[in-house]
Amino acid sequence: MFEYFDFGKKVTDKFIDFDIDENLSFDEQCFSFKEDMLQISYEKDYVLDIGWYPDHNPTGSFKIVVIKDYDWVNPVFIERCREVKVLVKYMEKFITYIQKELE
Repeated sequence: MFEYFDFGKKVTDKFIDFDIDENLSFDEQCFSFKEDMLQISYEKDYVLDIGWYPDHNPTGSFKIVVIKDYDWVNPVFIERCREVKVLVKYMEKFITYIQKELE
């Protein structure tokens, strides 16, 4: 789904294992709802990370975080949601922030 998404400039690495199909039920794709779904690394040690917490749990949620200087204890941003369209809105917001910081 995000293979062709615009993650902005100055991307240094990408890990994308996001294969959620909004037309399928959770039960039909429960193993796609996992902690390690997407991670985008940028210059100046910014990371955009997305996962589903807890793994494979129908009551879980997407967690999207922005990390600076590999400080996972104190993320720059953190949000949770259950819908892909809301997740995309957060992604766009956080990518815009990262791009401004990289200018």
